[in-house]
Amino acid sequence: MESTIRDYDSLLTLYIDLIRKREDVIYKKQPYLESKYVLLFSELMQEELVLTINIKKLKRKIQVYLSDLKTNVDFENEKTINREISILKEQVIYLDELVRISEINMNIESLNIEEKENLKILFKNLIRILHPDLVTKSSENKRKLWEKARDAYNTNNIQIIRILSDTLAMKENKGIREYNQEDLEQKITEISNEIKEAKLGFPFNIEKDMEDMNWIEESREEIRERIDKLKDDEKKLINFMSGLS
Repeated sequence: MESTIRDYDSLLTLYIDLIRKREDVIYKKQPYLESKYVLLFSELMQEELVLTINIKKLKRKIQVYLSDLKTNVDFENEKTINREISILKEQVIYLDELVRISEINMNIESLNIEEKENLKILFKNLIRILHPDLVTKSSENKRKLWEKARDAYNTNNIQIIRILSDTLAMKENKGIREYNQEDLEQKITEISNEIKEAKLGFPFNIEKDMEDMNWIEESREEIRERIDKLKDDEKKLINFMSGLS
């Protein structure tokens, strides 16, 4: 019996740690790397998108002119142009928003090793107290506190984590939901698979690349080469249009 309890406690501890790791991988590390990448290359990416939109417009206008269609049909074609470039415009807007979010993410406070470890320990205690899968009686207030704890953890706000921990310390281990061992093992498998899929679906190894100035410059040069090609295409199309008028 005592052995069974120890096994269950070990599984519960593992499950709580996996919840914390999922936050680290999906909601902390990945957004950070995405933000860093966006801020490194966003200016060139925006220029490339704008040129692509301009070229799309020019090609369509040339097609309309060469087809010798009537004005009303030209109007329909213009609507077609707008529809076709709408996705590209949305990408420009989305990229602008990514830059805004990325600047916020990159301003997240840095912690030293001791603070990071302390943050993890405190957050795991809060998981035990607040996580919807672990509390027996969930409430709107607990859900809000859990989201507040998650946000504080993912933004390295150790002050908020400490306040929540101190406030809720007396509730630790009270009212925790009990699973049978099989169900708990299943939950551990599910969250482990979720973490694995996240690691397979996102190039986390790019972190090392983004610390390499040679890699950064080579990547920028690749985008610049595409931009130069687009500029050349745009110039040719403009000259062609001028010759038609």
